Amino acid sequence: MNDEEHVTASLDEDLNHQRQQLDLNAHNGAVHMANAGAVRERSMRALRDGDLAGFQQNHALLDRMHAEGEHLVQDRERIVSAPDEDAESTPHGPTRHEPVSHADIDLVRDDAPLNFVRPQVGQHRFHYEMRRMEVKPGTWVREATVKVHIEPGDRTPHQVDQLWKKLEQGADQQFNHERLPGGDHFRVRLERVDDRLDADVRAKITESGPDRHDTWRPDSTGDQLAHKIGTALGLTEHHAGEKLTQHHLAQLSQEPKRGVDSMPHAESHADTRQDWFSGHDAAGRERRFPMGRVTQTDLRDSSGKVFGTSFYKEESDQRAADRWARGGNPDRVYQYDADGKDRGAIDSDLVTSRPGMADESAVLAFHANPYTAGLHVRGLGTVHVRPDTMGEIAARSSGFLQAVGDGRRTTMLLACEAGAQTGPGGLAHDLHKALQRKDLTDTTLGGSTIMRFGHRDGDRFTGLESGGHFNVYGEVLPRHEAAMVDEMVHAMRKDWKYAGHDHVRPDGRIGLSDRAGTIALAKSLVDSAVAKLPANGGQLDLAAVHKAASRHQRPDIVTATVLSHIASDPKLAGSVRAITDRYLDRHDRWVPVPVSEHVRQRFTVTGKSTWDDDAGRTSRPVRLNAVGEHGPLSEPVKHEPVTVPFGRKQTTLDPRLRSERLDDFARTLAELAIERQGDGLPLPEAHIKGYGNGSMLGNTKETAEATGKLRASDTREHLIHLVSRHLERMTPPKTRVIDAEKLVPENGIQGVYEPGRANSREAVVTLHTADESTVPHGVTESRAAGDGPLVHEGRVLGASFSSTSTSRVRRWIATGGWRPEPTPQPVNPHLLEPIPDTPATASLDEHGLAASLAGHGAHDDTTDLVVSSAKDAVDGTRALEGEAAAGKLASAMPHAMRLLEKAGVVGKLLRQAGDAVTAGLTLSHVLEGVARAYAQGGPAVAAAAVAQDMKRLGLGFEPVLIEEMTSDVR
Repeated sequence: MNDEEHVTASLDEDLNHQRQQLDLNAHNGAVHMANAGAVRERSMRALRDGDLAGFQQNHALLDRMHAEGEHLVQDRERIVSAPDEDAESTPHGPTRHEPVSHADIDLVRDDAPLNFVRPQVGQHRFHYEMRRMEVKPGTWVREATVKVHIEPGDRTPHQVDQLWKKLEQGADQQFNHERLPGGDHFRVRLERVDDRLDADVRAKITESGPDRHDTWRPDSTGDQLAHKIGTALGLTEHHAGEKLTQHHLAQLSQEPKRGVDSMPHAESHADTRQDWFSGHDAAGRERRFPMGRVTQTDLRDSSGKVFGTSFYKEESDQRAADRWARGGNPDRVYQYDADGKDRGAIDSDLVTSRPGMADESAVLAFHANPYTAGLHVRGLGTVHVRPDTMGEIAARSSGFLQAVGDGRRTTMLLACEAGAQTGPGGLAHDLHKALQRKDLTDTTLGGSTIMRFGHRDGDRFTGLESGGHFNVYGEVLPRHEAAMVDEMVHAMRKDWKYAGHDHVRPDGRIGLSDRAGTIALAKSLVDSAVAKLPANGGQLDLAAVHKAASRHQRPDIVTATVLSHIASDPKLAGSVRAITDRYLDRHDRWVPVPVSEHVRQRFTVTGKSTWDDDAGRTSRPVRLNAVGEHGPLSEPVKHEPVTVPFGRKQTTLDPRLRSERLDDFARTLAELAIERQGDGLPLPEAHIKGYGNGSMLGNTKETAEATGKLRASDTREHLIHLVSRHLERMTPPKTRVIDAEKLVPENGIQGVYEPGRANSREAVVTLHTADESTVPHGVTESRAAGDGPLVHEGRVLGASFSSTSTSRVRRWIATGGWRPEPTPQPVNPHLLEPIPDTPATASLDEHGLAASLAGHGAHDDTTDLVVSSAKDAVDGTRALEGEAAAGKLASAMPHAMRLLEKAGVVGKLLRQAGDAVTAGLTLSHVLEGVARAYAQGGPAVAAAAVAQDMKRLGLGFEPVLIEEMTSDVR
């Protein structure tokens, strides 16, 4: 027998001897035998490697374990091994305990007194914090907190994070399932610190050098790393992966010389901490923490203005977020491929813009996955929380609240994959719902893939990796839809590949969040539409495109993408001569293709449209405008004047002489009016000149003008009848029919005397459209842009009027929506006065306004108009006068409504307005004026404004004392 065989036989004999002697409970026997087997394996490995010192060390340890086994046998009645996690030995047998969770400890940790333990291992003295606390009645925990500082060397932050994760897992498996000899549960809590002077353990990651407690290798296992923590806790004669013995647990029970300060459960506040948050750490364990432990910093732009909150902890992330926040061009979004080194490939950027990310977005920056948000909690490390918890935390973060208070109603999530899951359960989806319930947001933007952010050439760099995009949750405004269309057009032109989408909608349609599917559909529709252009004479049938796009969640956005792509391709755009954007449905109604204002700018109408009843479609001659280019929506439409003959001494039309051309003119006028109404352009008008011969009695001119005006007036009445008939048939469903009297206005008729005129017994009808160069797109004022007196039908409605206002009520007044009054009256002057700049942060109480109107029996259309107009008024004030003025106006709205109710204005106006729309527009205007009066001067000034409006409206209101109204408001 050689030496190795002899040693092996000796070791086996010792091991068998211990197995025979150990008559212990199953737990201690398994622990002892597992440890002895591990020591035997190390002894044999050292012998094979020629490591004599290692062999001797492990063989001596095996001898001690042999002696310990005999000692345990002799004292088995007295010695109790480390008990099970959930059981405690008593004279009456084991007693079961509820398991102790990390969340239980989190709730009482702050109340427990601190003990400082300073173990010495060899020549090294360590120290750590220890708390002993009763987490539940009868359940005691001894928790050791070890603060660790890691010097990464040349390792990346991600590699260091992976090493830390192995350390936490190894320490949890090694220590956190044990009970000390005295019965306490034992826990080790690791805290990662940035300052090495604050650390209990300082370690440097290195590839070479001796393997000591202060030098860690990047390929170390969790057991090896946990062994190093055990050394800092005072363990001796312990090896990596070795199960803790009674001897080891006794070492972990060491106490300060002065004894241990403990905290009974009765002295903790755990039962009262209902406002603490709950989350899960990297190991999936539930953790509890207060708001004060969450790491957060304010995000500030280059001017120092706060516009959100960053929850990043790492210095590199904080630095990147700070540089990003101070950059320019905040609306710009980059989409890029990633190279093999995890960097953005700049040459494949897809640069688009995302409105609302500049002055309207409140930003929340944090680490995330599609379902949870990752926050850094001091003392716990990274904790993942659910969306509803993230909403509670955001609602208590000062930076985000300040941004929302400044009117930023769009929330941007600077968080990876927050918008990847679009439905319930997704982070962005559920977080938006949580913030919306607290009235902290209207719209939320979340990226579908990994995000990158920073600073680039003085601008913000906001990037989405691998074909990602922003999903929009909540109120999707036209500017958001426009951004989606522009983004997809850019992607189609650059052949950008979006990430695939596995989610299938219940209705089987392609979802808007599925950008890859959306673009594939849009490309197929482009190919189909372009292929038909030659046979159709260059006519692009948007109606057919929209019908084919019905396989999508949003056919209108797909149609807009198709049109914008064709318009932006010079080769394709030149082939389009006309567009079909209306069609006859099966009920014989003319239905327009839904086209947003942004997409409508993609074409300019160059002439008169053709409404073909037989083909069931319209044809509008157009010139396409590429994305980024802006042309007029329509060029002036010309129509030959129409002559209406009259007999001698006749001032009324003879039915036998009525011209078919007049009926054609009426149809053209109706068609043009419907089109321009849909385009947001001023309505066309028909002007009529009537001619007369005069009189043989010397008053030729006066008589001719009077006769001519009678002929023009009779022609007007007949034309109004013809136009009304066409409007009733051609107006789209769910659209208010245009008043024909606005198209043939009374102030557009004239009696004319022209000596020498060949035929002076006729009326001539001409078509007039406003020159679009003097009217902003989408604005329907009947005058040129600019500030100055606003005059309507000869009445001065205001001494000053700003065309840049966003109030739809003011635009409505300018187009003739106000009731005729016996004498000219100004609009409420408070609409034209600025609001004093004093602090106010109240938001508009939309529900309160709606409830007040519902109490008076207002129609839904009336309520919608009043509430939306109030929002417009606040937004317009914010744009023109600042946030403070907007806040004062918003907070004044309910007071203004109460004043109007007290004066009886609301009820009488609703009854006497004639229809829901007129009531809504009139009441909106009055409410805004009174609210501004209240914001400018308080209840007395507002009450005076109410009295003035009552007189101005002339609807028969009884006089009301100003003092009576103001007292109720106070």
